[in-house]
Amino acid sequence: MTAGPYRFTRNPMYVGLVLAYLGEQGMLLQVWPLLLLVLTVVYVNWFVIPVEETSLRSFGPVYDAYRARVRRWI
Repeated sequence: MTAGPYRFTRNPMYVGLVLAYLGEQGMLLQVWPLLLLVLTVVYVNWFVIPVEETSLRSFGPVYDAYRARVRRWI
């Protein structure tokens, strides 16, 4: 899948969730939820995404080329 949002990020769902969270946080006009967002992004980046990428490596060189071409986040 190299069309649509997958041209820019390998994880468009996570990017969308972060943007939605930031929008909600902006509507609440509070700063403290940003700490929770940072902790969540760190967890997803260091623990969740590597597990997903390990299983995607079964696609071999095709996935490796895609991974080299497209960033993890943005």
